[in-house]
Amino acid sequence: MWGKRLMDDERAWQSIYQNYRRGVIDYRQTYLMLYAAYDRWCKLATGAPTMSEALEKASTLQLQVWRYFFNDDTSSMVLHMRKLFILNSVTPLSVGSVPVVLNDAYDWRGLMRLWYAARCLIVHGQGECGMIEAMLPSVHATLSLFMARILKAQAEDGNNRNSEQIERPN
Repeated sequence: MWGKRLMDDERAWQSIYQNYRRGVIDYRQTYLMLYAAYDRWCKLATGAPTMSEALEKASTLQLQVWRYFFNDDTSSMVLHMRKLFILNSVTPLSVGSVPVVLNDAYDWRGLMRLWYAARCLIVHGQGECGMIEAMLPSVHATLSLFMARILKAQAEDGNNRNSEQIERPN
């Protein structure tokens, strides 16, 4: 039995375990670093001093960047948002006692609130551990895609750093 031999070889077992642990992505840590960049951008883009105010302002603005993501129904952003929509429909994340609602797989305003809820759950260690663990890879992926697009737009734009970030509604 190969399993018994492996279990008897303590060094081999430790090596396998250590390599496994190194290979597992710690989404919590990387998400918090990514969120710190998003937090700063969102406050800067909206002129709000706190993230809750920035989210409120951002939800009333038309963000050009979302057009980029939702032009293609098979984009990575849409695929992750569909997964988040399904998971959040089963057990919504919440900030305090307020549940975060994703109205559909294209609800970018809800996604921004979901990013904030995920951050709060990680930082404050609040409940719903199983659901945040299930959602975190897609929450991380969507925020990473969003920030990559923001940074790319700013790099392409050069001096005028606000051109693609926010467009006021007509």
